[in-house]
Amino acid sequence: MTPDLDTLPGFESSRILVVDDSPANTALLEQILTRARLGVVVTCNEPRELSAHLRDSRPDIVLLDLHMPHVNGFELLEEIGRQARGEFLPVLVVTADTTREAVHRALDLGAHDFLTKPFDITEVALRVRNLLRTRNTYLELRRERTRLQDHLDILDIAVVGEETPWDVRRARIEHVIARGGTEDGLPTRGGPR
Repeated sequence: MTPDLDTLPGFESSRILVVDDSPANTALLEQILTRARLGVVVTCNEPRELSAHLRDSRPDIVLLDLHMPHVNGFELLEEIGRQARGEFLPVLVVTADTTREAVHRALDLGAHDFLTKPFDITEVALRVRNLLRTRNTYLELRRERTRLQDHLDILDIAVVGEETPWDVRRARIEHVIARGGTEDGLPTRGGPR
């Protein structure tokens, strides 16, 4: 059974960056992703502006064509990797180039998935949704890791407390609170989890 785009669970707050030199392609992808309620779509038809778009829109996923004038998609994959700095930023390559060399090179440079043009509308939405789910899981795990580190820091303060001068303990507590925790290690109301 093929899912209806209108029934996909939405990711309305996700930020999607579509990079393709063809305005027709970016408009079509924007329409598909908007209809599927997968997020706010920002389009970029000038690949040389990718750095500014990554910085300004802070996307949760990038859809990227490989063959564009001035800067090719392989160079852009390298740029995305540099700017992501260890963050998980999924890249879905959408291209007409189906050669093994292109697929292997894109995947080697950090692409997370690959779609060939002409593409199936439902498949685009499903692949983007799946990559957004993976991105959300990554972000949840990162928040949980920070929360657990806060707990460990609190325990460390408590265990070392008797032997550590008060001003050092206080500074450690303030550091934990500044990261979004409280003195008991629990998240503050409305703060980071």
